[in-house]
Amino acid sequence: MERSVIARALDAWPSGAFWFDGVQIGEWGATLTFACRYQPDGTDKTLSFHLVLRECRDIHWRAYAHVSGNGPVALADIRLGSDQHRKPANILTESFGLTVLYGKLAIEPV
Repeated sequence: MERSVIARALDAWPSGAFWFDGVQIGEWGATLTFACRYQPDGTDKTLSFHLVLRECRDIHWRAYAHVSGNGPVALADIRLGSDQHRKPANILTESFGLTVLYGKLAIEPV
């Protein structure tokens, strides 16, 4: 369900594959900017975008030790939560899990 919210923000078909290519941590953790890609089903087209969480207050990061390397990681599940620090976002990939309470969320095409 939450994947379709991101796809709609990218003006793309709501079914496809997501990857995380990297993360930038700014303002001592108050801003998280994820470099991401989305490939709608049935197409070779890949859309690059940034998933930006601003005004972060509480971050719980789980790195999975059995995974090594620096390449892209597939998104397993995502729940965007609610802004203004009301409900945390939850991101699960094959390499990490993240729970973060944030003030603002932005999906920015690159």
